[in-house]
Amino acid sequence: MPERRTETRCASSGRLADRGRGRCSRPRGFTLIELVLVIVLLGILAVVAIPRLDTGGFDEYGYTEEAVAALRYARQVAVARNTTVSAVFGGGAYRICTAAACPASGGAYLLNPGSGRPWDGSARGRGEAPTGVTVGSATLSFDGLGRPSAGTTVAIGSRSINVEAETGHVR
Repeated sequence: MPERRTETRCASSGRLADRGRGRCSRPRGFTLIELVLVIVLLGILAVVAIPRLDTGGFDEYGYTEEAVAALRYARQVAVARNTTVSAVFGGGAYRICTAAACPASGGAYLLNPGSGRPWDGSARGRGEAPTGVTVGSATLSFDGLGRPSAGTTVAIGSRSINVEAETGHVR
């Protein structure tokens, strides 16, 4: 006579128990209370975290460091070529030229060695400031020995760039 198996039913759900284990398992998934609790916690986190994601300070810092690097490169080019290189700040951008004064359009703008594009102030990566970042007015030039025409301080938002009068050191 074949062996007869008895089926065990779970008392809570009425479903069959797991074969081999003989015990009842709870259905898998999340309860409504668990889902609501997670949504509430994510909402609280969003209210606290989103105001801290203001990138204005990062944009200002990054643009200031970009301008410092451009001025240091301009000084190096002036020494390497034994010529005058000038930088003009203002109007929401900076322009760097391989002449005593920056041309109004086209002309001899110094090329950014990273991108190969001229620093003519026409777009981001070419000297234009990000939205919300102000650029103070200043003009300076480096001679063939790397000396600036004058010691200069350029205000960029709440930060500043200093060019020392005698050495041309940019910081």
